[in-house]
Formats: sequence, structure tokens, C-alpha cells
Amino acid sequence: MPTRYVKVTPEEEITVVEVNDFYDIQQHLDGGFTSVPVVEDAVIPEGSTVFVNDEGLLLGFDRNFLAERITGYHGRLVGTALIAGPVDDYGETLSISKENEDAILTFSRMSAVEA
Repeated sequence: MPTRYVKVTPEEEITVVEVNDFYDIQQHLDGGFTSVPVVEDAVIPEGSTVFVNDEGLLLGFDRNFLAERITGYHGRLVGTALIAGPVDDYGETLSISKENEDAILTFSRMSAVEA
């Protein structure tokens, strides 16, 4: 069964995508990937799964300010980000909840109005 992720691009486009495996994640992120921690009081809960391209800085990918704000990450995130739910007891990433998907969409609309 596929896992639902919210895909956030540096251009602040947000879509929901279904991921079947490791290779799907690589395709969405244009290569190898790494996880990003989510800080307390971020738009999404701590423990959410967030992936970005592992070599995005070296490859010159554009900064993803929206993903930084959603995760509360205090570094530079570049390229597309994939956001899902937490990892279950079996090590499987759970789909993003409708509640967290809505929180991301609401936050992005509010951010766009402020810009």
C-alpha cells in the first residue's frame, strides 16, 4: 500500500503524492535523500518524517523556505521536501494525516498572504 506524502517545492507548490518505495522517494527528490528533524512547536508534529535531497546544497538546488518554516528546521533546506507521518513500530513510514496535511496547506496560504 502506498504512503501519502505532502510534496513541498522551493517554489512553494504543494501537492500530495503517493510513494510506493525507496525509488519513488528518489524520483521525487532528484537523487539520494536524507531525513530532516522536526522541532517542537513546528507546523507538523515532532516525529514526522521529512526527506530532502542529500546533496542538494552541493548540486545548487534552490532554498526551500516554506519547508524550513513547516519543520522549524534551523538550517538551510534546499530542493523539494517530502513530508509524511511518523515511523511505526515496524520501521514503516506512515502516511501524513489529513490533519497535518491541512495544517501545511493552511500555513502555506497564511505565509503567502504575509509575503
